[in-house]
Amino acid sequence: MKYLYRDLTLYNLPELSEMTGLGRMQTPEAVILRGLERFGGAFLARINGDFALAVSDPSNGEILVARDPLGIRPLYYTRSESGVIFGGSIGELLARTEAEKVPDLRSMVSLLKRGSVACGDTLYRGIRRVPPAHLLRIGADGETLTRYWFPERIAIDYSLNLSRASERFVGLLERAVARRIGGEAETAFELSGGLDSSSLYALALKRFSGRRFSAYTLSYGSWACDESGYVRAFEAAIPCDVRRIAVDRLDFSGAYSLESNYRLNPHWPPITTATMYLPLAERLHAEGRRIVLTGQGGDQLLGGSCHLLGDLLRRGRWRALFWELYTFLDGPIRFSFRCFRDAVPSVGKGGAFMPRRAGRERETILPLGGEAGGLLGHRMRMLLSDLEMTVRDGAPFHALEAAYGFRFRHPFYDRELVEYLLTLPPESLYSRGWTKLPLRYGLEGILPDPIRSRRDKAEFSALIRRELEAEAERSGGFPCPELQRLGLLERPRIHEMERAFIQKDDRELLLLWRAVNLESWYRFHFIQKENSVF
Repeated sequence: MKYLYRDLTLYNLPELSEMTGLGRMQTPEAVILRGLERFGGAFLARINGDFALAVSDPSNGEILVARDPLGIRPLYYTRSESGVIFGGSIGELLARTEAEKVPDLRSMVSLLKRGSVACGDTLYRGIRRVPPAHLLRIGADGETLTRYWFPERIAIDYSLNLSRASERFVGLLERAVARRIGGEAETAFELSGGLDSSSLYALALKRFSGRRFSAYTLSYGSWACDESGYVRAFEAAIPCDVRRIAVDRLDFSGAYSLESNYRLNPHWPPITTATMYLPLAERLHAEGRRIVLTGQGGDQLLGGSCHLLGDLLRRGRWRALFWELYTFLDGPIRFSFRCFRDAVPSVGKGGAFMPRRAGRERETILPLGGEAGGLLGHRMRMLLSDLEMTVRDGAPFHALEAAYGFRFRHPFYDRELVEYLLTLPPESLYSRGWTKLPLRYGLEGILPDPIRSRRDKAEFSALIRRELEAEAERSGGFPCPELQRLGLLERPRIHEMERAFIQKDDRELLLLWRAVNLESWYRFHFIQKENSVF
């Protein structure tokens, strides 16, 4: 076997080396080739790391293509006259193939209406994504896509109490952080003041008490999303080195305009604002950082869900159900009677609680290959749904890594940590309106109390609004002529969004944001011809 494409970072390399019989001192490339030869695709499920690879197998003429279980490293492919081409970005494929660049209107509609693109698709016809946790075999007879990781088979251990769950969870998280840290001078932490990023930085400073890692935080001044107070609480409690970047002073009509974003990350219109990462990347690069640890994944893995109620009903936990239901009716998490659907047999068949609507479009839950309800369905959606994978693949991280030469690492997406979290009863993650319980309990005495006990989250509509205002000044409003011409948006609908924006009604803000960015993406690639090749 030989590599056609590889992007590998393995965090359990010694264990994998021993498993394959190569000994402990081996390269990731050698270990993966030997593992595939000895164990086939099942070997991929034993890897704890971020990887995307394409390998040719001369014994049968096949090409094996695989992506890590959580989809951290992107992997794209397309066919050309010279064969199948692989790359870590869409731009690589467009630069290396003679294929014509054509927009995929179906994906554009999906992105505009639902904020997501089907997991194997992109916004370009003929350019495909390899789904996470999948192995793609390409041979003379065509393509075969199979899954190698099955998180939905992990059983919940209802004997675990919060104390035991928190202790084990924090131990795994600390190890995930330690595996992803490099040298003191090359490693940085993203610090927002939220529970997730603060926990990672606190655990690193605790475990490596002799090393003074730096953290970078974004300051929004008087904007509502500013979290400087929590960052100051962290500094007051723990000796650290925090470096601030003022985002509220950025020039959104010039260096940090939407158009400038597309020169850096041109092939995925941002689902939510990414401007904040540009000055962060510039500062990290200027100060020689090579590794950046982020809190990405904490919300998806540790957040609450009303499916807790259905799980308590199914188990006959009546007292707990009463108190949780009381909290949900006046709490921060959206409640729906659908959470009881799988707990009551008649409901699962379209009974009184939640009748099914014929023809309703449902989001694909990638690992299950179709629809799933209840707690299991919720957990899979948080991990690997179309929406999650659109956000993950379209995130600015990948473009910033390529442009500035560093790597983002995400300890919450550690495979072993994720598998452990899936064993926890839902009430060990969320209860009585409190989310992320393993972090709150497990980091008592480590994380400052103002952060450990905070229940709010930063909300970035002010930043999105500021960027849209700058775009409106530049283009004279939000006409979206190309989306109108393509039949994706009607002019009266655009007027409704504009009117809501002017009246500072944010209910339409994200839809307007998607429309403006999709319009910008289309014009950037297919109208401004001088910008159409990357």
